[in-house]
This record gives sequence, structure tokens and C-alpha cells, in this order.
Amino acid sequence: MSWEEDGYTLDLAGNVRTLPAVLQPTSGPEGPEGASISQLRLTLKATAKDWLSVEAHAVQVIGFATRPQPFSELHTLGPQRYRALKLSGAWSSTDRFVAIAGIDRLSVTASAPWFDVTVGRQPINFSKAYFWSPLDVFLPFSPRVIDREYKPGVDAVRVDVPLGEVSGLNAVAAAGPELRIDPATGEVAPQEDAFAASADTSAFLVRAFTNVASWDVSVQAGSVYGGYQLGAGVAGELLEAVAVRAEATYKHSRRTNPVPLPSEDGRFVTIDMVRHQPSFVIGLERRFESSLYLSAEYFYNGTAGKALERGAVRSVLGETTNLSSHLVGAVASYELLPTLVVRLSGILALPRPSSLITPGLTWSPAQNVDIDAGALVAIGARPRARGAAPVLESEFGSYPHVYYMQMKAYF
Repeated sequence: MSWEEDGYTLDLAGNVRTLPAVLQPTSGPEGPEGASISQLRLTLKATAKDWLSVEAHAVQVIGFATRPQPFSELHTLGPQRYRALKLSGAWSSTDRFVAIAGIDRLSVTASAPWFDVTVGRQPINFSKAYFWSPLDVFLPFSPRVIDREYKPGVDAVRVDVPLGEVSGLNAVAAAGPELRIDPATGEVAPQEDAFAASADTSAFLVRAFTNVASWDVSVQAGSVYGGYQLGAGVAGELLEAVAVRAEATYKHSRRTNPVPLPSEDGRFVTIDMVRHQPSFVIGLERRFESSLYLSAEYFYNGTAGKALERGAVRSVLGETTNLSSHLVGAVASYELLPTLVVRLSGILALPRPSSLITPGLTWSPAQNVDIDAGALVAIGARPRARGAAPVLESEFGSYPHVYYMQMKAYF
């Protein structure tokens, strides 16, 4: 629903989506299990003349499962860094059911002749990569995420200053709490306070960007969760045919957050959740007139470390989206019909080889309806039993196979 009069506008919209899935464990005696995540999203966008705009997204999520807590395999959001305000919560839950209501976006933007200022919960992304995005420090997607349509918002103040047609500055101050692991669940403990933030776990980032010889160039630096980050990125085309993108970052730890972790001999060792580490990604892509799209990326993940168990703990706190040091990803898609697109993607993790193969298709039977179907097939050595703490032999070998169908309806 839209309304416009004398420079004022109001747009109200929304969508409903449901994601039922079958999860097949790849290790242990358990058989297939079922799970489903359904979501209602209501959106509001209002503007006043050319100087003020408001955006709000309210979300209701309901999850069901046939066994206790397999919802994490279908989540689209990782650990809640940079969300100082508690704007969501479970109003009903059991070990097989959860109902969560919350605000995913709520921001106000004021525009002046020389700059824009946005205050509130908003999505922020300075990366142009797909599988892995080192320059995106504000709730980046994991490569295993099924639904990427809405990037989660963070609680921030953002200032955008244009410096000509192709250059500019961005400054972001984002507040967030310290994340801690709940020993009982192995997951991040829920936030209890209505507002929680600290200097160590918040961010202040400055970015400059321009275009040089038809190549987009950016640099960014500042304080992030647990340390300081320096990063740069380039994106352009070779021979006007192949798109190239590359990003590199270095994170210097400001402090440590030690966590005890079982070692190979059964003793406990203490590891740091935040450490000095470089990361970089380079990718190529090509779009053909036939609608065929090809893309590939290589990612060096300096956060991972040698032990997969350490990477797993760091991933719980949002320090990394993957456990392996070297990863290669590729995706191909093709439009069979104007309403039917097929795709195939895969990720190879090294040095302990494992892979994730993701076939899928999208069918649009109506202008406001989409249906996605696909699978996440995990290949790799399975975890080795060692008491209550299994030893990971490969990254993707620890995940279940997932077979899903997602239905979306927009209004």
C-alpha cells in the first residue's frame, strides 16, 4: 500500500515465507529429522520531502522441529554482534518449538546538502564479495545461509559524505554487547538487559572510496569487536568481460576473551576468541547474454587456526563464518525460463578436505510469489568420538545434509 502527497510518501508492505526442511545427520545413530522456520515481515518506509526518511521492519518467526533444537541449521542470522538494544525475544518456546517477535530494522535518515545521517537499527555492508566478505564486519552472512534477501540490521549511527560523483566517505559507530558462551548449551547466552554495550565490543569505522581507471577502490579502518581492523578492496572488469573483486583485512587484537577447550589428550587448554589475523578474498564472475552466470572465490581465513574445534568456538561468537583456513567457492546459475532459474554452488575447505554442494532452483509462478527448492549436501570426514567432546575431522563433515523448499509471498 502506497500513499503520496505534497512530497510526503508512505509505503506499507510485507511478506510471508516458510522454510520446511528435512535434516539428515551424517554421523551418529539418529535418523532424519524435520524442521521448519516461518516468518512474517511487515515493512514501513516513509519520507518527508527530500530531507527525512524512516524505515522499520517488524518480524515474527515461528519454528517447529521433530527433535530438540535443530533450528540453528535453518537460521539466517549468526551471533548478535552490534545489537545493543534488546528489540526481540521469544514469547513462547519449548525444545521443539519457538516463537520470536522483534524489530529487525528501525532507523531515521536525515539528508543535508553535504551529508546524510542514519540513526537506528540498519543493515550495513561495505563488501562486494559473495561467499566471504572480509570488509563486512556487521553481521555478515555465512556461506551456508539459505535466505539472503534481508541483511540483519545493527544498532548504529552512520554518516555518508559524498565527495564528487564517484568518491565519498562513510563513518559508522555501532554499539553492541559482549557475547558469552552458555556452558549448558554451547551457544551464545541471550541478552538480559534492555541495553548492553561496551567500548571493547562496539565499533567505530571510517571508510573512503573512489573510482580509479574504472576500478572501484576503498579503504577502511577503525575499532571493531575485540580489536582494530584495517582493510581495502578493489572491484572492476578485465577486458570488459570478467568482473574481478578482491578484499583484504588485518585485525589486531585489543584484548583476549579466553575460553577453556578440550585438547587431543583430554586436558583443557585456554584459547583466545579474538586474535591477530589477516584475511583476504579474491573472486571472478562472468555474465553471459544467454543468462548463464558463473562466479568463483578463494578465501584465506586467518581467524580459523589449525584446530577446527577452536574455529568452531570462534564461529559461535561471530569471529568467523568458517572453520577452515583455505576455502574455494563457485556458483553457476541459468535462466531456463523467465520464471525458472536453476543454480549449483559448491565450497571446498582445506587443509582437511571437505565440501558443501548446494543445488537449487527458483520458480516464480506469480509476480508476488517465489518458490525455492534445494539441498545442502555435506561431504567430509565425520567427527571422531572422544567422550563428551567429539574431535572434528573436517569442517563440512560435521554438518547434516539439508533438503528444503522455501515459499515466499509478498503483499
